[in-house]
Amino acid sequence: MEHKEKFGGAHAALLLLTVAFLVSLAWLSLRGEAPVAAAGGYTVSVERSVPEEQRSVPKAEPVDVNTAAAEELESLPGIGPVLAQRIVDYRTAHGAFSAVEDLLEVEGIGSAKLEDIRGSITVGGGTP
Repeated sequence: MEHKEKFGGAHAALLLLTVAFLVSLAWLSLRGEAPVAAAGGYTVSVERSVPEEQRSVPKAEPVDVNTAAAEELESLPGIGPVLAQRIVDYRTAHGAFSAVEDLLEVEGIGSAKLEDIRGSITVGGGTP
């Protein structure tokens, strides 16, 4: 005996819910917002795109390695307290740096680290 399954009310309801879900996703996608459920029954909408003026990070003034304190040098990428103190100690022992490349003489600063900080430092009169 052959058994044919009928398309019943449960199937129709499931199909309707699926279609409603897909339409909602498409609508949210076109709007550029996605709902985020939060505790307490609240729903928060989050913008997916950020205006250009908010995306750019303001350019910080370069750190002068000839006058900066160790704490200021620590703000440079990859420079922690130990390396910052080495820069200050080297500067105290040998005098001011005359070029960015002079930092290669400081123990712990190699060419890769120098390239990482090159755009963020200066040696005296604002020459990076």
